[in-house]
Amino acid sequence: MTLTIELKPEMEAKIQRSAEQRGMPIQEYIQRLIETVPAEEEISPRLPSENTLRPFGLCAGEFTIPDDFDAPLPDDKHETEPE
Repeated sequence: MTLTIELKPEMEAKIQRSAEQRGMPIQEYIQRLIETVPAEEEISPRLPSENTLRPFGLCAGEFTIPDDFDAPLPDDKHETEPE
């Protein structure tokens, strides 16, 4: 079986370095990584506790807030529509 995945360049470099540090071809290194993953029934999701705050800046750079964000809204939506 052949599986092709697309990695970000920095992730590919990290995997390559790890394989080289262990003196293994990258394919063998990835195979060993996969073999160490527990069986599906052994994996349980990590749910955040109710007291855990979400990390700040998760969407940094994903969108921008317009300068007039805090401006008052029109009283009637029809005021903003052209006639």
